[in-house]
Amino acid sequence: MASFTFNGLNSETDFNLRIHDVVYNVLPQTVDHDIKVPYGRGRYDYGTYLDANTIGFVCSLQGASYSDVFTQVEELGVWLNPETGVKKLEYSGKPDRYCYAKITGDTNVKQILKYGKFTLTFKIPEGIWYGDEVTWLSTDVDDLLNSGGLSADGIITITCDAITAFLEIAITGTSELIRIEDSFIVNDVISINLKTGSVTKNGTSILNRVTLASTLFDGTFVIPQGDSRLTISGASVLSITFEEKWLWCFIC
Repeated sequence: MASFTFNGLNSETDFNLRIHDVVYNVLPQTVDHDIKVPYGRGRYDYGTYLDANTIGFVCSLQGASYSDVFTQVEELGVWLNPETGVKKLEYSGKPDRYCYAKITGDTNVKQILKYGKFTLTFKIPEGIWYGDEVTWLSTDVDDLLNSGGLSADGIITITCDAITAFLEIAITGTSELIRIEDSFIVNDVISINLKTGSVTKNGTSILNRVTLASTLFDGTFVIPQGDSRLTISGASVLSITFEEKWLWCFIC
């Protein structure tokens, strides 16, 4: 039977919910940027971006009595309370994907005797589902493979194996690079978080040592879809760990 896990609790095993249908979108909600043509027909198109996504579960439950249904619904309310913020959501139909979501919209219950039926709609503010975690070393023979449906961000880790005054990371075939100019010694550990833009050496921020020529600050240094290769100058080896991203959990 289909089920979902939200905030560590499962709809079937913890709440005895039965899922009848799953309601989802081909794409997240689209937002168009356009302007009405002054004194003319049509609109000027300035592109479209993807907004939040949603997934809905049509559920039912059975109580031991008419009043027991109320008790079970109260327990669901505590579990699903959106005031606690977004939580991890997993769906059994695609167990290798997850997202961060919270309940949105109406949660009306239609009760007949000791049965209740309702729809739970989860809003996914990022509009993204996460997949496999990938770790790649620059010494690997094979290229870095991002099998996700979107570019990804992750954490680059470098352990210095020599004294150097700079480190430079680049993506082959692109203009993307990160250059850090500082005094590095053997066994210094440098961590670069591509999502937050933080850069540390042995746990201390050295963001001010990243040169202005670097593309870290404009958010374009990402792991592209498909095959790519990162190179490192100033040290021998780097590793990167990232999670694949998808617009939807049902893409195979």
